[in-house]
Amino acid sequence: MNKKILISIAILGLAIGGYFAYPYISFFADTGFDMAKERLNRLPFDSAKWKAGNENDIRLRMVDSLLRKYDLSGNTKAEILALLGEADNTGYFRNYDLVYRLGAERGFISIDSEWLLFRLDTNNTVKEYRIVSD
Repeated sequence: MNKKILISIAILGLAIGGYFAYPYISFFADTGFDMAKERLNRLPFDSAKWKAGNENDIRLRMVDSLLRKYDLSGNTKAEILALLGEADNTGYFRNYDLVYRLGAERGFISIDSEWLLFRLDTNNTVKEYRIVSD
């Protein structure tokens, strides 16, 4: 076969393959971009900013820093309230003692919210805390 014909067939094959692969490439590129954007928007934990409110999901942007900086297990309810302020008044997660809305769920498709939950023991000390999505 002629060299020009082989090159033409190769180019045509790449063009057709690229056309069908585009949705997959686009999906994974968008997912990677969202993950990078989320990491770049993280903030160091600041108790005053956390307590001031959750504008622009600031709590979500600080929660990783909070959990790296503090071991909250064994803290009293008063210590948690001093650090994070009053818990959110919500009907969600009634089997937990303190509930803080962090913001829109991290990830490619964020249709839920993320929450920081605390369960206290009979002495009002933290026996469990976790981040969950609703």
